[in-house]
Amino acid sequence: MQKGRVVAALIGALVLVGCSGDDDASSMTVLTFSPETTVVSNGSSTVGVAEPATPPDGATTAPTDTETAAPSPGSAVPTTLSNRPWPPSQELLDASVLTIGDMPSGWARVTDDSEDDPPCGIRMSTILGLPDDGLPSGEAAFAEDENVGPYVNIATSVIPPDAANIDLLNSFLAQIVTCEDESDGTRITFSELSYPTVGDQSVAYRMHAVTSTGVSFDSDIVLARVGAVFLQVAGIDVFGSSTAILDQFVHPAIDRAVSVLG
Repeated sequence: MQKGRVVAALIGALVLVGCSGDDDASSMTVLTFSPETTVVSNGSSTVGVAEPATPPDGATTAPTDTETAAPSPGSAVPTTLSNRPWPPSQELLDASVLTIGDMPSGWARVTDDSEDDPPCGIRMSTILGLPDDGLPSGEAAFAEDENVGPYVNIATSVIPPDAANIDLLNSFLAQIVTCEDESDGTRITFSELSYPTVGDQSVAYRMHAVTSTGVSFDSDIVLARVGAVFLQVAGIDVFGSSTAILDQFVHPAIDRAVSVLG
């Protein structure tokens, strides 16, 4: 397995689990999205954000769960929920990621049929109290050269209303940095990555991989949240800077996700 395909498999299912709506995207498992999506949303109904009741004149009320002050950059909770129903439609999720038109000249969309388990079994859906395949997501991956990069993977989703106060990103980071795993003879470890805060809250980490032949390479990954919208941007450039891939795509990816899902 060539280096880029190793990365595509190893990044698999680190964060988001769901399915994509179009035929090309549904075969993409760079983030190991399962073939089907199970939605947990209070049975068959969707959940929105209730408008707070107006108190009588002169009365005061305590803030409701959804009446939260705007978080300062880097804060974990509370999350300002969207007024849109949850879960978002797959059509919206598919539209919330970057497209080939957002890529530099010479890049192409990447597909991969691997279905590896996530490193150390760590999933954000589990942190949110959902089934493994219970977090619907949009995703896409692109590369100039799918074997060595530059390569970027973008995945988007929305935090369920009843999970608004879970410190999702930091909980995931605390677990992933302790992970040591192996896939197809490639050993992988994770470490926290210093990266500027983006959105309302973000964390970053690096996946370091060493193949059975002793070749090593890194993938740099940012998880960001704006309100209830969150996304992962993962970059790799075997012969360049994986962090530079993040610099190139993180802000456009956030802008697209928030404009569609926020």
